[in-house]
Amino acid sequence: MRADAVGDRANWWLGVVQFTTSRATAEPASRAERQQWTRLAVVALDSAFEDGDLPARHIAGRKANLTLALPRFGAPTDFSETLRPDDVARACLNEVRMSPEEAVSTRWEYRAEDVGIMRDLRAVRNQVVPALGLA
Repeated sequence: MRADAVGDRANWWLGVVQFTTSRATAEPASRAERQQWTRLAVVALDSAFEDGDLPARHIAGRKANLTLALPRFGAPTDFSETLRPDDVARACLNEVRMSPEEAVSTRWEYRAEDVGIMRDLRAVRNQVVPALGLA
């Protein structure tokens, strides 16, 4: 597959994921609708990963953000069994090879660092901050 076609597939998946997660967290929605949209969002994320179109790090971060958004409506596991906060947080931290203790003790300020380090820290932060919110 050509590189631009792979990028198009990733963008297509991102559109599906964005739409389904926004519906899963939208108000008003019945509990049954929210559960269906949440399950569809999780299936879309898992499918995008299995197809090789979105990386595991991206999937873990999206699941963490969805898991963080759902508690205002009920326990995340009420909507999808796979959104157990501890498991989702662990997946995020595993993607950046950090322990919970390291994540908590890290200063997430990167203004004084060079651009390359800032980008790396930002990518790690995008995984760790949602994971800490779930802890």
